[in-house]
Amino acid sequence: MSSISGGPVGNCYIIPLDTRKNQNGEYYLPIYYYFTLGEGNSITENSALVKPFKKIMDGSPINSVAFVFYKEKNQHYVFGSFSNHRKIIFFPGLTFSRVIRSPDGRDIPHSEIHNIDHFTLEENLRKWHVTLKQRNEGVKYSRQRTRKVNNEAYLWFVMALRDVTKFEPMPRTQEYILKGTQSDLIRRQKLMLESRENIEFPIMETNYEPSPPFFLNIEVYVSNKKIDDNLPPEIITMPAPISILEQQEQLRSRSLDLVLKNSTYLSIRISKIRGDIIYDAVYFAGGRYNYPN
Repeated sequence: MSSISGGPVGNCYIIPLDTRKNQNGEYYLPIYYYFTLGEGNSITENSALVKPFKKIMDGSPINSVAFVFYKEKNQHYVFGSFSNHRKIIFFPGLTFSRVIRSPDGRDIPHSEIHNIDHFTLEENLRKWHVTLKQRNEGVKYSRQRTRKVNNEAYLWFVMALRDVTKFEPMPRTQEYILKGTQSDLIRRQKLMLESRENIEFPIMETNYEPSPPFFLNIEVYVSNKKIDDNLPPEIITMPAPISILEQQEQLRSRSLDLVLKNSTYLSIRISKIRGDIIYDAVYFAGGRYNYPN
């Protein structure tokens, strides 16, 4: 049995155990999750904590997997997970995934079901796309663009969240089972261990408490170099579905930096903005902020 410990959140472990066989003679690989600051046992196959390892089981090449958490008062939540090879993939840690409005501005009728699975950023950091769970049914969205904000960094996307409880809660301990052939499981177990090696478990938090109503504003920047701390604020100010109650001259925000393998740098900046949104969560591509040609 091998373990991988995390960084800033204390003693955290993701442990792919040895392969086992069930009563039907089928081989499976248990993955044991342990987060000292978490509560309960709530990991499902749709969790952002599981999806990167399912990609590995599907044969997708992955160099590293990193989980990012969010702390609100004394509660801890899953913001999402990042994995990379040539491309960077983000798995949102939300408790819901249904799309109400598409990236091209189309309202999705109730008769259509669109659920987000993950975001994929291209190797050149300029374009990305949303992958839906219904992709095998031919449901696709047009590619989105990032925004180059300086010589090093690109703004990938901005997210507004109405209620932090819409994030997955950080579990304390849980075992999840992946199935496959014995040879595949043994090979994939090694890849899972390598993907987590020397990667930290960072936590985002902000101590600023504006008077309600307010929402979380989260910006995700990416670069092939260390990102400059002096990034411009990217507050969502669209007339709908977001209303800003007051413009803040001095934005109170906190940044979290994360380094993946292959010299991939992420900077995630979180702010609390006085205002309201009519949806539980809203994503905007960085490219909507006047992307330069």
